[in-house]
Amino acid sequence: MTRNLIHKLTPPVMAAFLLILLTPAFAADVAGASDPIKFDRYPQSRIVSYSADAEPQAHEFIVSHVEKIRRELRVEEQVRVNAREIRAIYEVAAGTPLDDVIRHYTRTLPADDVLFSCRGRDCGRSAQWANQVFGEATLLGPDAGQFYLAGKRAEGLLSVYVIERGNRRINVLLRLLVTSDDVAIQSGSRIVDALGSKGHVIVNGVLPNLDGTLPARAKGVLESVRPHLEKLREKEVYVVCHLYAPGEVSGVIKRSQSCAEQVVGLLALSAGPALVPFGAGPLLPRSDRVGRVELVLPHRRARE
Repeated sequence: MTRNLIHKLTPPVMAAFLLILLTPAFAADVAGASDPIKFDRYPQSRIVSYSADAEPQAHEFIVSHVEKIRRELRVEEQVRVNAREIRAIYEVAAGTPLDDVIRHYTRTLPADDVLFSCRGRDCGRSAQWANQVFGEATLLGPDAGQFYLAGKRAEGLLSVYVIERGNRRINVLLRLLVTSDDVAIQSGSRIVDALGSKGHVIVNGVLPNLDGTLPARAKGVLESVRPHLEKLREKEVYVVCHLYAPGEVSGVIKRSQSCAEQVVGLLALSAGPALVPFGAGPLLPRSDRVGRVELVLPHRRARE
């Protein structure tokens, strides 16, 4: 009966029928893999590489382009966070247009939650992203065929890297950093720009401990600010640390002074402004009574 039905098919229908029979099903994901976030993957793509941390570890999250200077990778803006990393590399079906894949993955983040994005040569060299940032040779391709997106989702910090390789196949890296920390990421350039325009800015993501020390993740935030302070060279910037800790006020002020001095050490730049540490302790309270680090331009405040 099937043979008789095949004989009755018109040539175009016959061709389509044979294509279905002869085309193998798209390969399955690697064992143990799953989508890092609740977002539909690009149609007819599969996970070819997958890893997930069992416990939180220190990870770098990049919110800028990358470049190589004198054999060293330079990242303009990044943050260090204690998080559990989940990463998956997808291989997209052959013949898929790069623009379609990029449009699909830009929907992973609302516009307000995007911290950085770039495309093509604006991202830097593909070789640096593949080898030095991600350590994945399957992400190497022509510089013009890359796309990077970084931002925040409910699940954590998310980055997407899309590359069209030399063989015209497209790979997508989806990287999620799951953390219980309240990570507040500000672009280093935006922090300094806000300081210059308003005369003061709170450095979100730098929350001092009650003993005046700085958490490990604060280092990455401050390092992203430091190169941009060059814009304020020959100025005087006060680095103010606020602490709300139990005990004698004098002791809290002393610990906050130590905190401010640590921040100055991480921000110091030979071509930058003069940095003056100032420990305010609990003397400038806010309703939330959460410690903070603030940068202040006294001369700018005096004109307001």
